[in-house]
Amino acid sequence: MFPNNCHAFLMSDRGKILDHGIASIFIKDKFIVFKSGFVPLLQFGAAVRIVCAENGQQTHIFSGDVFISTHKFMKIVSINCTLLPDAEKALYIDTAVKGKVSVPALTVKPKFRLTNAPCVVTSISMKRLCFKSPPLDFDWHIPFNIELKDPIFQRRTQITVKASRRNISFGKIAKYECDIHEINRNTADTLMEYIREKNLEILTELIGSQ
Repeated sequence: MFPNNCHAFLMSDRGKILDHGIASIFIKDKFIVFKSGFVPLLQFGAAVRIVCAENGQQTHIFSGDVFISTHKFMKIVSINCTLLPDAEKALYIDTAVKGKVSVPALTVKPKFRLTNAPCVVTSISMKRLCFKSPPLDFDWHIPFNIELKDPIFQRRTQITVKASRRNISFGKIAKYECDIHEINRNTADTLMEYIREKNLEILTELIGSQ
């Protein structure tokens, strides 16, 4: 999905760049607030576009009409959205995908033993994923595998990840943030397709998209 706030370009309906700043997207209410150091003044009802970017990758074009225009901010209403090509490379999707995590857990002896635990992947992108599982005891420096299937993959598929130290424990449940360490080409293509399809579904349901 797209974030609530993103780096963005303000453009005319003909594609001329007018300014760059931060866009706050209120997707359910179908409006955007654009802010920058000095926002250009436009007439009420003027057609404009907002092009959002994540980590240098342009992801969405929002089109709409100016409702409020000041030098501090601009409110754009009646928005529609186009998901840009390759946007899925920078976007994430919230999920509830069940899987299995296999970690090299620390033992009393200076060696490792493989530990399997059920997990639920709560969000995923091409670079990162988050999952919940029972608390795990492992070496943070060593990558480990997560096995996933439906609805992302048709058969059981492994992705190698490396956990960051950003984790939260809630008694018997812990949440782990991970960087994707290794993923083969076919798996990456399938994951990108899934991320794009889910983002399109969400946009179509909320505001309509192209």
